[in-house]
Amino acid sequence: MNKKNIYKNIGCIPITNEIEMEAFFDEKVSLKEGFYSVAINAEKIIRSDEDENFSKIVEESIFPIPDGIAALLMLKKKGFKAQKVDLPKFAIDYSAKKQLKLGLIGTTQENNTLACSNLIKSFPTLNLFGVHGYLNNNSIIEKIREEKPNIILLGMGSPKQELLAKRIHHEFKSLIIINCGGAIDILSGKVKRAPKVIQYLNAEWLYRMIIQPRRIKRYLKLFRFLPIYFKA
Repeated sequence: MNKKNIYKNIGCIPITNEIEMEAFFDEKVSLKEGFYSVAINAEKIIRSDEDENFSKIVEESIFPIPDGIAALLMLKKKGFKAQKVDLPKFAIDYSAKKQLKLGLIGTTQENNTLACSNLIKSFPTLNLFGVHGYLNNNSIIEKIREEKPNIILLGMGSPKQELLAKRIHHEFKSLIIINCGGAIDILSGKVKRAPKVIQYLNAEWLYRMIIQPRRIKRYLKLFRFLPIYFKA
C-alpha cells in the first residue's frame, strides 16, 4: 500500500477495500514493524500547511488514510479512487481475529471503562486493557511497557494524539498505533455516531457541527481548506 502525494508533503493511501488493509497489517505484524496511522481530513491538511512540526509527523506516518470528504476529494483530483474506512473498528476486529493484545488509551476513566466493557461483551476472548487519557505521557508509556500490546487505539484528539504517537513509536518499534480521535467515546456508548446515510455521504463533520454548536468556530476554520484544494 503506497502513499500518494495530495498536497505538498502530505501523503494519503487510497484504500479501496479492507482485504488489502488486512494484508498490510498481516505483513507488519509478521515483520514486527509497527507504525502510527494518521486520519487525513480537512483539519489535518490545514494544520500541516500551517505547522511545520505537525506536517513532519504526518509525513513520517506510513499509514495516512482518508478520513472524510476532503481527503477523498484530494485523492480524486490526483486521479485515485478511494473510500473512507472505519479504522478503529477494523483494528478491533483484526485484534480479535488474530488474537492480538489491544489497548484503548484516551478519554475519561468512565468512558474508557465503558468502552472496554462493551468490547468484551462483543468479543469475549479479546485480550484488552484500557488507560484513560488524563495520565501524563510518561505514565501512559510505562503502562504500554507493562502491558505489551500489539495494537493500541490512541484517542486524545488532534494534534495531541499524533505528537504522542510519534513518541510512542520511537520507543516501541513493533507497536501498531491507531490515532482514533473520539472513537473510544463512541465505543463507550456516551457519544453517538452520525446516522449511516450521513456517514455514507462523508458529512459527519456537518452532523457534529449541528449537534455540538459550541464547536462552530472550529468548523468555520475548515473553510481554509478551499484555497488549499484549488492550489493542489
